[in-house]
Parts: sequence; structure tokens; C-alpha cells
Amino acid sequence: VDTLWGPNLGHVAYCVGVLADGRVYFGGRFVDVINGETFRTYLACFLADGNIDNTFQTNWGELVSQFVHKLVVQADNKVVVASCTPFGTQWRLDRFNTNGTVDDTFAVTFTNKLPVRGLAIEPDTQKIYAFGEFEGVNGIEAFKKLVPLNPDGSLEETSAPGEFLDSGEVRCLLLNADGTMYVGGEFTTVGGVTRYRYCKLDNNGA
Repeated sequence: VDTLWGPNLGHVAYCVGVLADGRVYFGGRFVDVINGETFRTYLACFLADGNIDNTFQTNWGELVSQFVHKLVVQADNKVVVASCTPFGTQWRLDRFNTNGTVDDTFAVTFTNKLPVRGLAIEPDTQKIYAFGEFEGVNGIEAFKKLVPLNPDGSLEETSAPGEFLDSGEVRCLLLNADGTMYVGGEFTTVGGVTRYRYCKLDNNGA
């Protein structure tokens, strides 16, 4: 254990992301860090030496009841988070600017109470993938279980890989450099073909 690097969070952390300069984002359900001396609601940024980054202070506004469960860091150091209310009644994606304010231009909502299990990001295109058990995104049912998003949060409507997953949720995802992806979860068929719990999809989701 590196005893010189030691942020203390007041409650559980669910996810972590590292920036190119060594800073670290933690997300979870905490509201304070450093033994209650500093307050950060559900999302905090630490410097490479473990000290709190005071240039990043979250301001959730109306989203104050959203616990952070997953996060990915974009190339411009903005952070995209998957969050839900305490009883899982609403899952959504939001983006925070580098100073901790909510980016009002970015918002994705899921149309039922089923969870987002993870996020992944393509390094070259910065395309974001959300995956889980959800059955629709922004009211569109074709985008379920595995959905691609443009870097600005809009739906990447040229592909809907989740529509090929006929049953069961997506639990894990690995993106390849050529645009293909390995997908694992609880599904048993993909596009009508038997595939027990894992498959490989091409770059258009088929």
C-alpha cells in the first residue's frame, strides 16, 4: 500500500478513472473526503500526489440525488458518469466539465429502472458505449442493452448493436482497435443465432 497516497472517502466508491496527467476521478455515493474536512458529492478529483484537486468541485444542481456508478474520461478530460437515484428508479448519463460543473449540453436518459452495468470509450473516435440491462435510451426502444453514443452524447444512429442481443443483459465489453467488440453477459441468442453469454460483433454492431 502506498501510504503517501491516501484520499479518504466518507462512503463507498464504485468507479475510478485516470487522466493523462496522473489526476484521478473517483465516483460513488460519498459526500465528503479527507475525514469529512472537504465535501465532494458523489464525484471527486485527486491530484497525482493524492491531494484533493480544488479546481474540480462538483455542482449537481437538480441531479443531487444521483449516485455515480460508472465513469469514463474523454480526451479533453471531461468525465462522463452513469448515475442512478438511491433506489435505482432513474438511470442516466451526464458529463462534467473540468471544473466540476455539469455540462448541460450532454444528457442521456434510460427508459426503465434497469441498470447501466458499464461504460467504454473508443480512444480514436471518442465514441462512448453504455451497456447493461436497460430497454431503451432517450425513449427509443431500439437502443437497448448496448448503445453507442457520439462524444457529445447524441445517439450514434448508424448502428444499434443491442438490437441483436435477443435476451439477457450485457455485463462486460471489450473494444478492439478495428472497431469490433467482444460482448459478454446473460444473453443466449444474438440476431437469432445461438450464442451462450458471449459474442463478437463487427463495427456496425452485427
